[in-house]
Amino acid sequence: MSNKVSQFSEIHTPSSYPASEKRYVDGSRAGLRVPYREISLSATNHSQGTEENPPLPVYDTSGAYTNPQATGSTSFIGRREVTCE
Repeated sequence: MSNKVSQFSEIHTPSSYPASEKRYVDGSRAGLRVPYREISLSATNHSQGTEENPPLPVYDTSGAYTNPQATGSTSFIGRREVTCE
């Protein structure tokens, strides 16, 4: 077992997730867009036949890592000092 701790810059996230698409909804201020994923669902089979299910929207917390149009740095601020009083 390796004791190596991954640095944030070494962590790779998938560029896309199966059966989903990253989308945005306009926020409450100009220029603010809130990311969400629209997940495609399979049809439901039951005794009356097959019923199509609408896509499921979920909040997307993946940040710029899954946005191919993102520019700039995606790194976090390094070390911070914490003071308790």
